[in-house]
Amino acid sequence: MTLELLITETKLQAPIVTTGDDHEVGRLRIGGQPMESDATCRMFRMTFDRRHMVSYSVTNESYS
Repeated sequence: MTLELLITETKLQAPIVTTGDDHEVGRLRIGGQPMESDATCRMFRMTFDRRHMVSYSVTNESYS
């Protein structure tokens, strides 16, 4: 058994100018720039053999 991670690069996209959502949360998205993958983004594959121990820790998942 192996552990395989596929990691895709993302880039800032064009600012959101309209959402079609009249709710307050939808209006908050206007002016924001989503981070998404596109055809120019790279993909990385990391494969770990079962004989090796892997530890992964995320301490901060926010973006600013």
